[in-house]
Amino acid sequence: MTLPTRALGSTDIMVSCLGLGTVKFGRNEEVKYPTNFALPTDIEIQRLLGTARDEGINLLRGRNLTQSRDQAGALIREHTKA
Repeated sequence: MTLPTRALGSTDIMVSCLGLGTVKFGRNEEVKYPTNFALPTDIEIQRLLGTARDEGINLLRGRNLTQSRDQAGALIREHTKA
């Protein structure tokens, strides 16, 4: 099964209809969740990113949280070097 894609806004960039949320990648304080949660390790994040890629997900979604964005970006760069 191929994951459907759509144009991102009025651009020619095609993104998957399903995205991976990254807000919990780098922050677990001052967030509005009913219970505390542990942050995933870099290895766990790499597995999540790899699974998302393998399933055709190419859209990552964060809430402009610098730490989760930077962590995901660094892991993606590291993963694509291999």
